[in-house]
Amino acid sequence: MTFKPMPVLTLLLLPGLVVLLWLGTWQWGRYQYKTSLPETVAGAEITKLSGELKLDEVFWLYTTFDGQSLWRSYRLLEGCTQAPDAEPVCDRPVFVDTALLASIEPDLEIALAVPDLASETYVLIDQFPGGFLRPTDNPDQRKWYTPNAIRMAEAAGLNNTGAAVLAEPQMIDVVTPISNSEPRLQTIDNPYANPAKIDDLPPARHLGYALTWYGLALAMIGVYLAFHIARGRLRFR
Repeated sequence: MTFKPMPVLTLLLLPGLVVLLWLGTWQWGRYQYKTSLPETVAGAEITKLSGELKLDEVFWLYTTFDGQSLWRSYRLLEGCTQAPDAEPVCDRPVFVDTALLASIEPDLEIALAVPDLASETYVLIDQFPGGFLRPTDNPDQRKWYTPNAIRMAEAAGLNNTGAAVLAEPQMIDVVTPISNSEPRLQTIDNPYANPAKIDDLPPARHLGYALTWYGLALAMIGVYLAFHIARGRLRFR
């Protein structure tokens, strides 16, 4: 076999291969990480809530799930949390997820129902797994893109911010605005009640991306070799 590589084409190939293989390896690592996550998140606290929600303020948190743009609408709790067989805790900021609004931008005019706190069990957690390339948070408009209760509490000027938590109900309403009509409501199992599993991208998407990047790398090598064969620079004899 004789091989006379073309200098310019080879110099263009190498950095491209490095980038594609790095992207494929990164996506494969994310796939392995997410498939190895436990069924429940470490440190999650199952609790009951008591008290009332502040209705004059809504803290919007953007997310995506199952290909749909959603805004989680959080309201502050004026009351206590109580885990099983534990004393009530009444001195920490608690942001209660009251509904998922299916919209590109939060609709400030839409009336969101207030859940019955006493009839629901909540999961408390201070932050969810971070995503990739999230937009910058906008605390002045109470619009958040990175779930972090402590930062949300600090921006709101609350006390005891280091103990702030997000409260996710087991069941939640998805509110879909409809033009010139009442919004559509659908009650679902809250995907954010188990932050060990929820993410903007499920594991299968990462596997697909990894195979795509690796496939592009192989295709690039194939084109490179075919071009050399056509020019007589690669002979298998």
